Amino acid sequence: NYVVSQGLANTVYPQVIPASGSGGVAIQNRNANASFLGRPAYRIVLAQPAMGTTDDRYVHYEAELLDASGALLGSYRILSHTASELVLSPEGGPLEVAATQARVVAKFFKIVTNGVEGLGSTYAGGQGGRVPVANIRFGFAFHQNPQDPNAQRYPATPGTFAYDLSDPAVQEAVRALGAPFVQWDILFDTAFRSNAQDVPPALNPETPLPELHFLRLPFRF
Repeated sequence: NYVVSQGLANTVYPQVIPASGSGGVAIQNRNANASFLGRPAYRIVLAQPAMGTTDDRYVHYEAELLDASGALLGSYRILSHTASELVLSPEGGPLEVAATQARVVAKFFKIVTNGVEGLGSTYAGGQGGRVPVANIRFGFAFHQNPQDPNAQRYPATPGTFAYDLSDPAVQEAVRALGAPFVQWDILFDTAFRSNAQDVPPALNPETPLPELHFLRLPFRF
């Protein structure tokens, strides 16, 4: 998913806290010199218990820190949390002390193109909108035991993958399978089409090459 702004395609990640709106939950306190399991970490305390009643429900999601106007200042992987306190990984850079609010997004991958996060440059699509020159497609397959010929896989055919994990039917099939093994397939498409009418520019030395900086699989136990 992406939106185009000033000719560039920016990746869109679903917001889970808050569920809607551009703002976030007010930050009451912060500590840039905390630790977690013996390693450096950041801690922020929210002004209200917005993280819900299940501790660590959103581990490996990202906490985005915003200024008072809602502008994004920084993004950090969540290592642990309670209802109102978050422990964040410092791998995302220094803690943004100017941030006044936070939100949580389901950001399980990061794409960088030409040194900037997002899908990079765009072209005029066949239906009038701007389309990224390059894009990435993720596919997933789930298996009970790849070494057992009688074990089940979803999708059932080897070499095939599911691409829309938001589909309730796919979610139920994966849940019912109870599969502890996962396989993924990544396609880097440097001539992306959003529909059949699009005509991407021909490949050349300047064609943007998206980079996958991380991919996280947030399993719950």
